[in-house]
Formats: sequence, C-alpha cells, structure tokens
Amino acid sequence: MREYQLGEVVLEREFETTDSDGNIGLVKLLIGKAYRDTEPPFPWCSPFQIIGVGDEKVRGVWGFDSIQALTDSLPVIKAYLRVFAKDQQKTITWLGMDDLGLPDVKRHNDQT
Repeated sequence: MREYQLGEVVLEREFETTDSDGNIGLVKLLIGKAYRDTEPPFPWCSPFQIIGVGDEKVRGVWGFDSIQALTDSLPVIKAYLRVFAKDQQKTITWLGMDDLGLPDVKRHNDQT
C-alpha cells in the first residue's frame, strides 16, 4: 500500500460534528502542496489529511497535473468526510451548512 506524505500544508478548513447527544466536535481538513511522482499514469498527487473523525491517515488523489489532482481531490474529500461522520454516527457541517462547501463527484456524462 502506498504511503502518502502531507508535506507543506497549503489549504485547510474546519468543520463541526455533532453526535446524537448534541456534543460538538471539531474536524480539520489539511491539504498539502501537490507533488510530482514517478509512478504512471498520473504524475501528480494532491495529499490530504482529515483530523478529528476517521482514521486520520494521509491520503492522496492523482492527476495529470497539480490542478487536476487538487480539483479531483475535493469531491473525494467530501465523500470521506461524510463516510467517516456517518460511521461514527455524527453529522458534519461547515458554517452551519450541510453541503460542506466542497463539490460533489461529477459523473462522466455531466456537461457542467
């Protein structure tokens, strides 16, 4: 299994979780500077770490360039946040909103 390195943090966001008893927790998303790798077919990786919910492992999303790696990572991160919160029976919000301010995964036939 590949090991990812977060490296220099270039973006971060804080979210709130609430459990069934009303206890509020803090979740932090850290996104590291995209880096080049020699492993084909995607030479760029956008690393990220979610702290406060889930296993807190550093993960990465790959792309043909650093922009693709970053933009493709955002819906993946949103999915991880939702799954981790659900697994721990919590709701997760950003600025009081349920959508977390991150894009959804696009289907290949989406034109927008």
